[in-house]
Amino acid sequence: MSHTPKLLLYVCAAVRHTTRRYLTCAVLPAAIALLGLPRLLFAQTADIVRGRVIDDSARVVVGAAVNITRGPDRLVLSTVTDSTGRYSLRFDPGTGDYLVHVAFAGFRPARRRVERAGSERELVADFTLGRDLTLLAAVKVKASKPERAEAQVASPYEREVGATEQYDQGVEGRVSPNAAGNLSMIAGTMPGVTMTASGPSMLGASPSSNLTTLNGMALPAGGLPRAARADVRVSGATFDATRGGFAGANIDVRLGAGDRNYQNRRAYLTLNAPQLQATDAVGRSLGITNQGFRASVGADGELIRQALTYNTALDVSRTTSDPASLVGSNADALLRAGLAPDSARRAQDIAASVGLPLTGAGIPASRVQNNLTWLGRLDDVRDTLRTFTLTTFASRSNEGALGFGPLSAPGNGGEQSQNTMGAQLLQSRYVGPGFFTLMQNRLAASRVRDRTTPYLNIPGATVLARSASDAATSDVVALQLGGNPFMATDDSRWTVEGANEMVWNAGGRKHRFKTSAWVRGDGLTQEGLPNAQGSYTFNSLADLAANRPASYQRTITQPARSATSYNGALAFAHQWNPTRYFSMLSGARVEGSMFGEAPPENAALEQALGVETGVAPRRLRVSPRVGFTYTYSRSRENGNGQMSTNTGSWYRNTMGIIKGGIGEFRDLYRPGTLADAMVGAGIPGSTLALSCVGATVPTPNWSGFAAGSAPIPSSCADGNGALVERAPSVTLVDPSFDVPRSWRAALGWASSMKGVMLKVDGLASYDLSQPSTLDANFRGATVFRLASEGNRPVFMQPLSVDAASGAVSPRDSRIASDFGRVSLRTSDLRGYGSQLTTTIQPEIFRGAKGPPPVMFSVGYTIQQVRQQYRGFDGGNFGDPRDKEWAAGMNDARHAFVMQAGVGIPKVGTLTLFTRLQSGMPFTPLVRSDINGDGRANDRAYVPNVAAESNAATRAQMQALLASAPANVRDCLSSQAGQVASRMSCRGPWTQQMNLALQPNIGRVRGRNAQVNVVFENPLAGIDQMLHGANGLRGWGSQAQPDPVLLIPNGFDVNAQAFRYDVNPRFGDTRAFRTLSRIPFRVVIDVQMDLSVPYDLQTLRRALEPVKSRDRDSRKITWARRGADSIAALYLSRTSNLHRMLLAESDSLFLTKEQIGQLLAADSLYSAKVRALYKPLAEFLAAQEDGVAGKAALDSVKATTKLYWPLFWEQVDAVQPIVQPQQRELLPFLVSISGVSKEQRKNSQWQFGFPVPLVHNRPRVGGQPEGSSQRSISVDG
Repeated sequence: MSHTPKLLLYVCAAVRHTTRRYLTCAVLPAAIALLGLPRLLFAQTADIVRGRVIDDSARVVVGAAVNITRGPDRLVLSTVTDSTGRYSLRFDPGTGDYLVHVAFAGFRPARRRVERAGSERELVADFTLGRDLTLLAAVKVKASKPERAEAQVASPYEREVGATEQYDQGVEGRVSPNAAGNLSMIAGTMPGVTMTASGPSMLGASPSSNLTTLNGMALPAGGLPRAARADVRVSGATFDATRGGFAGANIDVRLGAGDRNYQNRRAYLTLNAPQLQATDAVGRSLGITNQGFRASVGADGELIRQALTYNTALDVSRTTSDPASLVGSNADALLRAGLAPDSARRAQDIAASVGLPLTGAGIPASRVQNNLTWLGRLDDVRDTLRTFTLTTFASRSNEGALGFGPLSAPGNGGEQSQNTMGAQLLQSRYVGPGFFTLMQNRLAASRVRDRTTPYLNIPGATVLARSASDAATSDVVALQLGGNPFMATDDSRWTVEGANEMVWNAGGRKHRFKTSAWVRGDGLTQEGLPNAQGSYTFNSLADLAANRPASYQRTITQPARSATSYNGALAFAHQWNPTRYFSMLSGARVEGSMFGEAPPENAALEQALGVETGVAPRRLRVSPRVGFTYTYSRSRENGNGQMSTNTGSWYRNTMGIIKGGIGEFRDLYRPGTLADAMVGAGIPGSTLALSCVGATVPTPNWSGFAAGSAPIPSSCADGNGALVERAPSVTLVDPSFDVPRSWRAALGWASSMKGVMLKVDGLASYDLSQPSTLDANFRGATVFRLASEGNRPVFMQPLSVDAASGAVSPRDSRIASDFGRVSLRTSDLRGYGSQLTTTIQPEIFRGAKGPPPVMFSVGYTIQQVRQQYRGFDGGNFGDPRDKEWAAGMNDARHAFVMQAGVGIPKVGTLTLFTRLQSGMPFTPLVRSDINGDGRANDRAYVPNVAAESNAATRAQMQALLASAPANVRDCLSSQAGQVASRMSCRGPWTQQMNLALQPNIGRVRGRNAQVNVVFENPLAGIDQMLHGANGLRGWGSQAQPDPVLLIPNGFDVNAQAFRYDVNPRFGDTRAFRTLSRIPFRVVIDVQMDLSVPYDLQTLRRALEPVKSRDRDSRKITWARRGADSIAALYLSRTSNLHRMLLAESDSLFLTKEQIGQLLAADSLYSAKVRALYKPLAEFLAAQEDGVAGKAALDSVKATTKLYWPLFWEQVDAVQPIVQPQQRELLPFLVSISGVSKEQRKNSQWQFGFPVPLVHNRPRVGGQPEGSSQRSISVDG
């Protein structure tokens, strides 16, 4: 009687799905007590399961692992065989039904179901294990059966061991159709990624340290055609040593081969209309509303049957808008920019009076953007042991009206074009004895040309304009007039890459080895000459009217710059899989980097400064890595899969895991590091720069510049003196220079609990060799100090400052006056960071009634990044050579990524994506160099309103504090009367949101078409609706705070103090104080499936000739299929639920009676299905022309229509056979059983186990060990 409570619980659990479960469980104990059911009482007795394990030579097997599962509650007990090969386990209470599994190294595992016969209490299960041995010479060695190696490219289904990575998944519309395929935007939808103005950042690393790859090789493009069938993965840490070349994130695009069974064609059309875009009057005047289209088509399949597959996509787009400029901007836009309309008119009048052109012939009024992108792949699949893959990509883009804005004249703009092309060749072949070793050879080449051309080929003019705008006091803004000499660029980049990889297994799949030899060459040629025309600055409109510039800068000579770099690596990786639940990936990567040439040497420079010239350092480094994944969940349904519905695509990976690892990651040598040094050695003919300040500035002849009759000044008005510098600009590379590298440690946990999947990923880094710059020609001697600015040290004489404007010349701070700035590129800074990312989403395969009604995902990342800075890198106070620690520039402390989708009956599907990210840190700055170190943007001293002696500065600071947002006010108030700390202020939170509605519509001309309405950036519309045009908060915009706090407007030589204007817009990102706007758009997006219908494609495949080999002549022939072959083809696409259950009969603990019922049902179902398809096959085989005509297709459709009711009948037929507790052991059965009769009309399920052409007895007792994973596809 001691076991009665347990027994009652078990019986209650077994009937918990009945309609009267509470009554049943209440009455059952009394029934047992009164009736004394013999079987139940007998079940209280313990069972002993025993046996003996021997090998196929009748020798005992000692130490074999024995696992016994009790049915039906699935209690598992384990033991090992003793010295006599025997085992024994006691089950109390016993149920008389057990599954015994035996395994031992070097032998094939075996399992058997044993059931009680009669009243026996000891059940015997003896095993004879078959050997799996390899004999080499005279030595007998135990080994597993050789397994052919596979590429095992990581996919959304099979994650890499220990890696911290995210795949592109989620709701439809998470990326706007206008930006679909943009890799940066895709990365921004993933938790753990920080979005910056320069691109995605991983753990605070610079986006320049990211590596973008296509199928593992370099991809110089930033976007894909929308219709490309590709996966995108973002990795923060990988412990596969054969992957490298990045110290940030690896954005890897995987373009798969075309489908070998069906032709898939898809098309997208996105339409943008100004009438469907909402913004305020300022936004409209800025031209941020646009009109245009984007079209994308893609296709994949077999190009030549059984020989060549393809996967291609093409994307074309055109966008037009009407941007504002200084000439023609409305008053609202000018005021938001900080310029009074009358000041804008005055600036135009003055420019006309001095002959300074603001526009010119051929300058467009509209901005036009054109883009064309191609991506394609061809695979030669004639030989499964040797395949060839060719991948090509190309893009072309051009944009006009570049640089237009309310503070810029049209002539200050320009146009840009970019052309990209590349190709990759992959050869995969199996080599070695038995062809078990996979060897892959890759070769890739690409070229990018980026060209920017200014509209006016004359010097530029920057004019500070002070006027009353919408600020509390007067604004100070910089007007851009004349030409834009810095736009004169023409860059060409090329990359050539090759790799060899070898992959093989040992011990079956217990050990997987991989070696890699990789080399990459990069080249850069820069033929443009930025600032060749020179640039003037004017401290006021009055100075412009007087044609009295405050400074003049020009690059007089600079030869075309070119450089090459080479990176290579030898890597070895070993993946150890001792069990199916644990894997360890370890290895090392030997990386080498070098430049293709060395800069010229300069003995004079070496003697003057004690530096080493002509340096092109080489590096060789070993980067070890080790990672692991441990699966502690033993659920047999704990697998991988994908769910695709109207809401989007979602992946499920193995849950109940712990993963982690540690390793070093290293960036690449890039030719841009050396290009300036190649022409900036300080020798005759190298880069020569001119700087004139104050009275030494040559007077510009604007009309002569425009007509081409006046030469561009190449010297200052006063050829010598403290305010003049005409000297070579030098760039050197430090002998100790290295690329950024990072030690990263990862630890993650994932589990499924109560219908949700929870993932927690931690990532930490210690960053080394971070880039920095030193001025080797900087004397570093303090000449005087600015007492009013916290005793700021100044490294020049007071006479080196133009008293009227506050502009400075750094000549006094030079060690050798024969040279200008000598930039020494170093890499001696460090940093560290950590982040914790938590993600939660519903289980996608475990619902009793199919997918969750509301699909969602929420990710939260908290992180901290710290790094070292040097004053020469900007934001200096004190000696610019000193290092200091501060928050990283990409240190966004918090980020939320949320998305959800729900189907609304009779309406459609609604999806939502939102990203929230806390603000980035920034440093309050001065808009110029004030300490004479030659580097602009020194750190600002924050005026203390209570102690400030300058009345104008005090009033402006009071106005700023009164009108500034809270984050800015708090930052300044806490540092009043002090030099601002580096990275002491933070910007506001940024938001991003997209909504998409997929209404239910019918078919368009027989094709599947979906018209989506995408609400792009609805936050902007909500902001305007709630706060009005004059109170916009900037919701949905990505505005960057202006870090400039102070603007010099003069210097008091006697008091040795600068005079400043306070920037009233410092740090302010609110839309009513800035020009930053992103409109609310309603985008019409059409998606079409242009594929030939499934039935027609199958019919064509059934009727077309197939390749075969004649038995007698051994010649390859092509002949049409016979009736049996056609029937087998169609039957292979059916699924038999009875056979699936019979294959799992031992795991489900089916009784003999249940097995018999399933066998009978299988025979009946199979006969009915064959009765459908055999007549169809005979009819199709009799078609003389072999053409998939209308009659043949109608017959196929009619047969298919009859098949699906039969398919669903089998689902109903198994319900009374399989008990509820048994159904629970197979969640797939629960899911398919939960499909309602209404849903069945549009649901088509395929899960393998096809009906055979000739009836045979189904396999009973489970799949054989090592069988491939079953795939389940659902349509509808």
